[in-house]
Amino acid sequence: MDNTTIELLQEAKRFLLYLKLLGVEKYPAKGIFHSFLRPAESVKKTPASAPQKIKMPSPRPTADLQAIVESMQGCEQCLLHKGRKSIITGNGPVSPELMVIGDWPGPEDNLTGEPFQGPEGEMLTNMLKAIKLSREKTYITTLVKCHPPNNRPPTAEEITTCLPYLFQQIAAVAPKVICAMGPLATQTLLQSNQRLVQLRGRFHNCRSIPLMPTFHPSFLLKNPEMKKATWRDLLAIQKKLEQ
Repeated sequence: MDNTTIELLQEAKRFLLYLKLLGVEKYPAKGIFHSFLRPAESVKKTPASAPQKIKMPSPRPTADLQAIVESMQGCEQCLLHKGRKSIITGNGPVSPELMVIGDWPGPEDNLTGEPFQGPEGEMLTNMLKAIKLSREKTYITTLVKCHPPNNRPPTAEEITTCLPYLFQQIAAVAPKVICAMGPLATQTLLQSNQRLVQLRGRFHNCRSIPLMPTFHPSFLLKNPEMKKATWRDLLAIQKKLEQ
């Protein structure tokens, strides 16, 4: 058995373990998803369209992470503060291997004050475990810091309001790699309105830090067929961290 065959078998074994961790018992490969499941380099590229009109904040001097978190407390710069129960600042160590940034806090995040709670949080924990990481060693946060009413997507104005906080966090945390989970986090950080499926599968530059876009756990819970594509993204992150 040659080295290539051994590597393929090892990757297949890791992928099956990944699916087991995520609770997948059956894997229906629907025809509509075949293009998503191909390696990223085999997907036909489309021209980039005009970026979303979101004003990017100017870089600020790196501040102490605790000071940044404290500065978020009591924020009333947009209307989201009226319905929130908690400000989801994020948690994790400084200088981690990986920083995860989701789209916006969910209902359970709003109740607990912690990002990625409930079923999607359990899935994130298992996704990290599959590439030999843990939540405790990963900095986890969201694009906006307050839960939008009825779990709707945040508006461009609400995103713009929170961006200075997020970029201060990125500078203070100084991760080796960023994983943007979801289309809003990805498109905002990359200033692109290309679809997530066009952006995922390869690294991009976010303030001199390699950023890998991938699907959000809440999307994967509804679309388990996309877990294989996400597995490819996670493997790329793992390889990047091992360099």
